[in-house]
Amino acid sequence: MDKRNEIAKAIVDTFSSPNVMDSNFETANIVDVIERLAASIKFAAKHIGNGDASTYMGALEAHGKAMRDAADIISGSIDNLANAIRDHGNPQ
Repeated sequence: MDKRNEIAKAIVDTFSSPNVMDSNFETANIVDVIERLAASIKFAAKHIGNGDASTYMGALEAHGKAMRDAADIISGSIDNLANAIRDHGNPQ
């Protein structure tokens, strides 16, 4: 085996694992690992912060919607308070 083949084999061995198999039972490699990490991150982002309630929104979108809903409730309450003060100052 020449030196280039030895180096190539060493690189392949470094980026693959016979102890981890992918979906078709081939030796897993670095690409498989990156893909699984990406899928895991996507799964976590979709489910985090929602009490494990699966939604089509991601965690950030769901949080943003919750904050907007809360802001609507607060602004509605402030508006009602302002109307009550206005009405109290102008009895009809």
